[in-house]
Amino acid sequence: MSDNGKSGANTIAAVFNPLGWAVAGVSVRSSSQAKFPAQVFDIKSAIRWLRANAAKFQLGPNRFAIMGDSSGGWETDMATLTGGVASLEGTIGTTGVSSSGQAGVGFLNPTDFLQSTAEGGLNENAANSPESLLVGCAIQTCPNTVAQADPITYAHANEPPLMLLHGQSDPIVPFQQSVLLYDALKAKCANAQLFLVPGAGHSTPDVMSSSHFGTQTVRTTQNCQETTGVGSPNPSWATITAFLRTALNVG
Repeated sequence: MSDNGKSGANTIAAVFNPLGWAVAGVSVRSSSQAKFPAQVFDIKSAIRWLRANAAKFQLGPNRFAIMGDSSGGWETDMATLTGGVASLEGTIGTTGVSSSGQAGVGFLNPTDFLQSTAEGGLNENAANSPESLLVGCAIQTCPNTVAQADPITYAHANEPPLMLLHGQSDPIVPFQQSVLLYDALKAKCANAQLFLVPGAGHSTPDVMSSSHFGTQTVRTTQNCQETTGVGSPNPSWATITAFLRTALNVG
C-alpha cells in the first residue's frame, strides 16, 4: 500500500456499441485526506455516476470492469467483491444506482494487512505505516477494522470474475497477498485467475514486460475446478482484453 499517502487511481472500462472500450480514470481520496472506507465510497460513487450517465456516453450499463494497481489494485478488489454491501456503499454523489462491477483486474494487490511483511524496512504494525494510516489505527490493535478493509473478507461464491497479477520480486507488496485472495476465491468456488511473474517487481509495466513472458505461473479457478500452468497465457493486454470480453459477455 505504498501509495496510500498519495491520491489513488483506478480505471473503469465499460463496453459500448459497436464493440469497443470507453475508459474513465478515477482519483480517490488518499489516507491523508480520509480514512477507510472513504476510498471505497469514492470508487463506487464514480461507478454509480457512470452508470447513471450510460446513455449519454454510450456505455453498456451492465458491462463495467474495474482495474488498478497497488492501492488501486486494493480498491479494484474491494469494489469488485463488495457489490451490495450496504456499509461500503456511501452516499457520495449520485445515489439510487447500482455500484456493482461485472469484472475486475487487479495488479500488485494488497489484501490482508496483518499478513503483509515489512515494506522497505518500514514497520507495518506501526501507527504511521500506510496500512495503519488507512484504517486509522495501528493494524495489530484493531483486527476487526482491518478485516473490514480486507478484500478476502468479502470473497463469496458468484462474485464477478477477478484477474490478479503480481510480480514475485515485489519488494513493496509481497506476491503472497494476491495468493491469499485467489485462494479465498477458489475456496468459495468463485471464478478467478492469478498470474505470478518471476523477477517482476512492484510495477505494472514490469509484470507485463515481454522479458518475463513464458516464465509466469497461471492459476485459474472456474466452477470449483482449478488448472495450473507455466508460461501461458502471457500477462499482456491481449490476455486481459480476452478475459474482459469473456467476463462481460462480449462476442
